[in-house]
Amino acid sequence: MEHVLQFGDIVEAADRLTLDEQEELVEIVRKRMIAKRRGELLVDIEEAEREYRQGQCGVMTANEAVDQIFS
Repeated sequence: MEHVLQFGDIVEAADRLTLDEQEELVEIVRKRMIAKRRGELLVDIEEAEREYRQGQCGVMTANEAVDQIFS
């Protein structure tokens, strides 16, 4: 069974690290967040391309998009 830590426990554990370790932890978390966002964007792009190929959406100008949003 997977052990799930509470956010507060993680913060307290990070406080017990040296400053160098905390900086390394921040860098690791930052890189993982970037990778996760990149993966989410890839999924969104693939979905948009599929919708476009299936004719579910079309090309429009920025003004047309803004008009559609605010109408």
